[in-house]
Amino acid sequence: MKHKKPPEYLNPQDYKNGRFYALDGLRGLAILGVIIGHFGSPYNEFFPSQPKSPYEFSFGALGVQLFFMISGFVILLTAIRGKTAKNFVISRFSRLYPSYWVALLMSTFLLLAVGAENHAITIKDAVVNITMFQRFLMVPNVDTVYWTLATEMQFYILMLTYLVLNKGKLNKNFIIGFAIFWSILGFILCNIFIKPTGIPKMIIWLFLAEHAPLFSFGMIMFFYSYDRKFKWYMPLLMFIAAYNAYIQHNITYGVSVFIVTVIFFTVVHFQTCPFLDRGPIYFMGKISYSAYLNHNVMGFILIYLLTPYLGAGWINRIVVFAIVVLWASFLYRFVETTISGRVKNYLLEKFGAQRKNA
Repeated sequence: MKHKKPPEYLNPQDYKNGRFYALDGLRGLAILGVIIGHFGSPYNEFFPSQPKSPYEFSFGALGVQLFFMISGFVILLTAIRGKTAKNFVISRFSRLYPSYWVALLMSTFLLLAVGAENHAITIKDAVVNITMFQRFLMVPNVDTVYWTLATEMQFYILMLTYLVLNKGKLNKNFIIGFAIFWSILGFILCNIFIKPTGIPKMIIWLFLAEHAPLFSFGMIMFFYSYDRKFKWYMPLLMFIAAYNAYIQHNITYGVSVFIVTVIFFTVVHFQTCPFLDRGPIYFMGKISYSAYLNHNVMGFILIYLLTPYLGAGWINRIVVFAIVVLWASFLYRFVETTISGRVKNYLLEKFGAQRKNA
């Protein structure tokens, strides 16, 4: 009688490389694209009566796709280092919530004190937003960029479910198989429901159909960064990510997403890049989470308030960009690094768990 070979679980000792600095650089590129894009025509969606933005940069949305791939990569590192499902939750909570709450407070204050022509909120909306689960409760986001946090949260819940069921252990072959299955499922759903509305749109959202191959590709690239083995499913996921973007949006967007996946693969393959490992782009990557949470509502309202003094053109936007970067730098130093670190240490000491023989 043949015995089933036990699954090969990942050993945390095999995944102890130092910080992947170029990954922070990619975050820097992503956040720059998002901010530049939003300070363009999206500003007039908040303030339609104001002078038209001096430019339009729709490709800035690609920064979000890059963030999703990076999340897929980083989530496995977080899960491996955490060793247990409980530690995984503590790590994600302490990383996300303190900075989010500060940004939420700032955006709520600005929207209630100054207002935006096309984006009104209530105190009730803000209270529900504290949970970061407002999208699941059908409550408007205080800041429209929070939609990506809900998408990330779904991915985290998916990973948490796996960790709970598997007692904190990670099976490489299972994760790769799931990544392929999930991406193909997303491909099928995106082809069934093209540019959906209503219930079909909710189905696309529920299964993260459009973005599944991005998260999956990030996970696959995590393994590739260690074993350096090119597999057939890597270009498959790149193709699906690009095709989903094409079928849900347009051909230009689809080609652009494919280019972003190539860039991500190239950086992971070479693992170092002077352009990304240090300097301004790397710095922007370090503060990217705080910058992402604060640039939209704060940026739009600052542009609006400064227009009578600086005009509606480039000077205004450059000044506001500098203010957002300074504010994000402050939050990174005192909230992301200091407060989040203390919260994590406290929760680990109070509720954390160490897996035996990890």
